[in-house]
Amino acid sequence: MNLGYTSYVRSVNRRCATDTPTDAGADRRAMVDGGNYFTAGKGEQMTLVDEVKARLTIVDVVSDYLALDNPSSRTPKALCPFHEERTPSFSLSLDHDSWRCWGACGVGGGMFDFVMRADGIEFKEALEKLVRKAGIETDFRSDNSNGRRRGKSSAMHQVNEVAEEFFFRQLEGAQGKEALDYLVARGIDSQTARRRGIGFAPGGVNSLFAHLRSIGADSQAVVQAGLVVKGEDGSWRDMFANRITISIKDPRGNIIGFGARAMGDAQPKYLNTHETAIFNKSQTLYGLHWASDAIRASGRAIVVEGYMDVITAQERGFKNVVACMGTSVTSQQLQSVATFLPDDPDNPPWVVLCLDADEAGQQAALRGLRTAISEFGRQSSGSRANRRTAIDIRISSPVVSEQGIAKDPDEAIRTDSAEWVASIDRAADIMQFVIRTSLGRHNVESDNGMDAAINEIEPFFERIPPHTIREQRILNELSTELNLDADHLLNLLTRKRSDRETAGGVSRQTTTLRS
Repeated sequence: MNLGYTSYVRSVNRRCATDTPTDAGADRRAMVDGGNYFTAGKGEQMTLVDEVKARLTIVDVVSDYLALDNPSSRTPKALCPFHEERTPSFSLSLDHDSWRCWGACGVGGGMFDFVMRADGIEFKEALEKLVRKAGIETDFRSDNSNGRRRGKSSAMHQVNEVAEEFFFRQLEGAQGKEALDYLVARGIDSQTARRRGIGFAPGGVNSLFAHLRSIGADSQAVVQAGLVVKGEDGSWRDMFANRITISIKDPRGNIIGFGARAMGDAQPKYLNTHETAIFNKSQTLYGLHWASDAIRASGRAIVVEGYMDVITAQERGFKNVVACMGTSVTSQQLQSVATFLPDDPDNPPWVVLCLDADEAGQQAALRGLRTAISEFGRQSSGSRANRRTAIDIRISSPVVSEQGIAKDPDEAIRTDSAEWVASIDRAADIMQFVIRTSLGRHNVESDNGMDAAINEIEPFFERIPPHTIREQRILNELSTELNLDADHLLNLLTRKRSDRETAGGVSRQTTTLRS
């Protein structure tokens, strides 16, 4: 029986208080399946729940599953994933950190309830999944040997390879004609599709699930790899149906998951494999297995949003391009690409971010970058403190058509690759981007607007080395924009940093990022 997180934790804590020590220990260990246990004392389950909720919002969690209509609003909406509908009835509330379907389902809850229902799992599994997503370090024990864990991963890699081949055969067959025609129109023929791991997941009876059963595939690995999901009626079905599929690989070339684009107007437009033991979207850069050598050789990494952006770039010879598979770049993704960037003081490395051109996309990018750079700085100060060279983070402006419409990198490269290269060369450093977008969003003629803009700028300004020409130049430029004295502005930024760090319990760290 599925239990909500509050009732589950209460039941565990009641038994911990009344049962024998052995039974209580078993209950505490039972928080996680598969031999991986929280080695927690009584009450830590609730502490973990609180910490997850402190680090993640309902939007952070649900956006991994659904395409939200306005992620930056307090009440974004989406098509309900739990019943068929054409008009969105599924809404989130940031103020209450909750979700609800106002349509046929009439159900709702918090982030744990959503993951349990969406993935068809118990609370203990949902807790472990969100603990990992939140990046919380906790004490895990494993009854499995390293060899058994490697065997589990290998089995999932193998069934993913079988799935990739199945998807490609469907793309070449009659059912895949519409999908292949669509790809050809975008410059991707059958040979390119195979080279880049593109296929087609059909609907109906000719399913991947039926194929995997017919060849006797490891059923546990199939489920654990996220290739099939359990419906509300208890039956298993393909995770992807009537979608173009794209294989996602780790830096070693193992298939760890799939992205899938809907045909026609179906929503959501893109789906990804849900988080598994081998796939975590927030830690993965799509295309890194292709790009790592070029990133290492050039000292440059270009991060775009989508799969097709990477595929088009790679096919046209831009080999150092990877994708974050979403609007916001994460600290784990920055850490991943940093491992391939050279540490050469004579040739400082760059990471250029090619993100959304619209205001909502820029706001989301700004929020994500603030968190990512802060977390990456703390990781770097511990694990890469011996790095001699800072990493420049830059933001490129999109190529714009004659009609004034911004092009995504895929279209820009296909229609005018020289202009796309020029846009990369013109990329603004992150501080310029932050100042421009923050001042553009707020009315700095008012005290409240100026305060809001400075609050957004301060976390990035902190990363500039103090008492440098660069710091003074940015202070002078910003003080001119805000009509403030430069010394007064510096004092204001310093106080805001102190207040933020006191509130968050974070001390300033030396980082390997140059903002």
